[in-house]
Amino acid sequence: MNYQKIVEESPTGVYVEQEGRILFANERFAHMHGYTVDEVTGMEKQQLLCPEATQTSEGPDTEKGSRQAESRGLKKNGECIWVKESSCEIVYGGKPAVLGNVTDITEMKNREEELKQFLYAVSHDLQNPIVAIQGFAGRLKKKKSQDLGEKGRQYVEHIYTSACQMQQLVSDLLTLSRLGRMKLEYEEADLNSVLDEVMSDLGDPIRESGIKIDVTSNLPVVRCDRTKIYQVFQNLLTNAIKYTRDSPDPKVAIGYETNHSGHRFYVKDNGIGIDTRNQDRIFDMLTRANGSEQREGTGLGLSIVRKIVKGHGGDVGVNSEKGKGATFYFTLPK
Repeated sequence: MNYQKIVEESPTGVYVEQEGRILFANERFAHMHGYTVDEVTGMEKQQLLCPEATQTSEGPDTEKGSRQAESRGLKKNGECIWVKESSCEIVYGGKPAVLGNVTDITEMKNREEELKQFLYAVSHDLQNPIVAIQGFAGRLKKKKSQDLGEKGRQYVEHIYTSACQMQQLVSDLLTLSRLGRMKLEYEEADLNSVLDEVMSDLGDPIRESGIKIDVTSNLPVVRCDRTKIYQVFQNLLTNAIKYTRDSPDPKVAIGYETNHSGHRFYVKDNGIGIDTRNQDRIFDMLTRANGSEQREGTGLGLSIVRKIVKGHGGDVGVNSEKGKGATFYFTLPK
């Protein structure tokens, strides 16, 4: 098999970097940056990075020495592009080097930004009429309850409840749109303290549900955006309570594991579980476990979790079977 021909005709960019310079590049990689193969060979890798945005969003190591990242690339004409890169350590010419595989994701990133701007505009404009509906329905409940009759009171209650649900949906949509352009405020955060705050703030629903929650005491101090990671734990625990409280003996366990590449946290419950057919899309917007639209919530909580964790360079996932509970986990790089 002619491996050189396969690499040269690959639809993705392939390069070899050694001591900061490009020693090999296929035509797709060169074209992605607006150069010919001869021009890009020998260039410093730093010359192909956009100087205005050096931050990258890194995924977890898939194996020792490998990584995935999204970053801003620089074209010959000065235009910045978005690229997704997978790379690993190799030996090239008897010396350590990096083998990279790059895809141009600029069009996808532009569509994402347009969607975020649309979500923000629509969510912002919906707030005022929703608040008005809540206010008028609340006044009817309080001042005209006797005049409405039983049916009328039920209708007003439905209007008020629906307006509250809509307000929560709009709030979550605004949160998602803001996360798209979020700037993480990193600090050294004691996650035992973060989880204590989450447990305290969710005290009422925990007591009302009767769920027994087992919390590990060995959570580490992690460099992260403390407020955002608080929201991750809060959303995962709220989700566990929602789908576990009807179990005969509802239980939730919150724990931590570590390995060479990162910190791994999990929230495990013995609730209704998730059908394996739904697990690939459970973190998508407006998707709920097993299509449980009758339960409260907006279906955006897990999408928010994924946005925050990915923004930290981590990953999220779920292991579950229908009727056998679920374990949601997320990782943060060390």
